[in-house]
Amino acid sequence: AASVREIDRINILRATARAMDRALTRLPESPDHVVVDGLPVRDLSWPHDAVVEGDAHVHSIACASIVAKVCRDRLMCRLHGRYPDYGWARNMGYGTREHRAALRDKGLTPHHRTSFGLLQLELPF
Repeated sequence: AASVREIDRINILRATARAMDRALTRLPESPDHVVVDGLPVRDLSWPHDAVVEGDAHVHSIACASIVAKVCRDRLMCRLHGRYPDYGWARNMGYGTREHRAALRDKGLTPHHRTSFGLLQLELPF
C-alpha cells in the first residue's frame, strides 16, 4: 500500500506504481509479467499488460479487485472507530455530503490526503 504521506509527496500515480513494485517484490516467486487494471503504469518496474475495465475481462483482476475492496472497507470500519464523526463505516471514505461536512467542521485526520482534488476545492490549508 501507499501511505497518505507518500501519495501527497509524489502523487497518486507514482505512489500506486511504487506500491505495486513493493507488493510484487514481496511475492515468494517473481512473476515474469503482470496484468493491471486500467491504463499502462508508466513507473511500474515490471513488464505488464494494462486492461481497461480489467475487472470485467480478466478473472485475476476481478478477484484482486474484490480483495482490495474488502480490505479497504475493513480499514474504513476501523478508522470509523477512531474517527466516528467522519462516517467512514457508512461512506467508506468517499466524498459524501456527510464526509465533506465533517471535513469542514473537524478538519483533516492523518488519513486524509491533502492532494485530493475535492479537499483542495473545499478546505483552506
